[in-house]
Amino acid sequence: MSLKNTLNSLDFFKTLKEKEIILLCSISSIQSLNENYILHYEKEQSSSLVFLVNGLAKAYKIDKHSNEIFLYYIYKNSLLSDITDINNNTITSYSNISLAEDSIILSINYAQFRIFFCTKIFYV
Repeated sequence: MSLKNTLNSLDFFKTLKEKEIILLCSISSIQSLNENYILHYEKEQSSSLVFLVNGLAKAYKIDKHSNEIFLYYIYKNSLLSDITDINNNTITSYSNISLAEDSIILSINYAQFRIFFCTKIFYV
C-alpha cells in the first residue's frame, strides 16, 4: 500500500483535503516491524508521531522488581504516541510500547506536523 493510501485509510486523517494528504506524505514514512520490536520506552523522548497502521501493540510498565505490568493492547488504525504538550517538538512516552505481532507503523515528523497542522501559520 502506498503512503498516500495508508494515510487515507487511517480514521485520524479522514477529513484532510488532498493537498494536506500530499503535504503529510512529505513528512511521513512507513515501516514493517517484527513482533517484539520495542517502539519506545517509558519516559523516552521521540520526535515522531507514530500510528499503528496494521498489527497489534502492547502498552506496559516495568515495576521496581523488573516485573512487567500489562496495561492494554493497541489495535490497528490507532495513534501510539501520547501528545501531552502541543508546544513541544518532542513527545514523551508514559509507557513502554512493544509490538505483539508483525506490524506496519506510520511515523510522522512531529515538529513539522505541529507547524503544518497544529498552528494557524499554514493554510492549504
